[in-house]
Amino acid sequence: DVTGVQTCALPILAALGKKGTIAELLKTLGAMSPEERKTNGPLFNGLRDRVIGLLETLAAWLLALVWALPLVYAVWTAFHPGEYSTRFDLAAPLTLDNFRAAWEAAPFTRYFLNTVTLVTMILIAQMVIGTLAAYAFARYAFRGRDLAFFLVLVQLMVMPDVLIVENHRTLSQLGLIDTITGIGLPYMASAFGIFLFRQTFKSIPRELEEAAHLEGANALQVLLRVFVPLAKPIYVAYGLVMQMSIRENITLANLRDVASGPFIAAARDARALARHAA
Repeated sequence: DVTGVQTCALPILAALGKKGTIAELLKTLGAMSPEERKTNGPLFNGLRDRVIGLLETLAAWLLALVWALPLVYAVWTAFHPGEYSTRFDLAAPLTLDNFRAAWEAAPFTRYFLNTVTLVTMILIAQMVIGTLAAYAFARYAFRGRDLAFFLVLVQLMVMPDVLIVENHRTLSQLGLIDTITGIGLPYMASAFGIFLFRQTFKSIPRELEEAAHLEGANALQVLLRVFVPLAKPIYVAYGLVMQMSIRENITLANLRDVASGPFIAAARDARALARHAA
């Protein structure tokens, strides 16, 4: 019924043509009877989708504003004096004193140096140890191989925090407390890295390895010239993931001065736990 469609559609289209169309449109749609909605199904569905889209856009902008407000406030307080932190004034003077005071509040140069040193040292050790172990598990058949690999996988189920007291005892006996080496030593072997590299090496065709042996390459040359180059994407992905994980897991990274020996609260907590366990 073309006349019925036009009769029902006219008030809806008229509502769309007004300013403040969302309220008018909702009012018009709510006043429609079920028969009118059924008769004007395509038109009603299109209008409903448009209203939903407008509401979703409005909600998205609202959430974005709520998310951005703390960042805007942080930027405002960072570049203005303290007396303007609670009042917004476009004529407020700009300053960099806040950055200077924050930088001088702690030895951040030492913190950054310790972090870079630790992450680099641990990541290199994990890749070297993981590569050698994975190559042995993937290509060599020896007695107890499956059991040894199972024990490696078991380490994935052990949280590092569970071992903090025992690790502290071991490092204390080795004389490595409050040193960069002592902080990184418990993290230098990664069960996840060994598992990932092993699975990658097992996917490499044996024909490439046999061809390298025919050319006179030994096991180490095969590993470095065949397996490692083919696994470069895995190494890159592993390095990106693990560098973030290492920075999050190392709770003792912010040593103030390795030479003089002060340490942060995490070390004191570990010593207190060790004494209590003893």
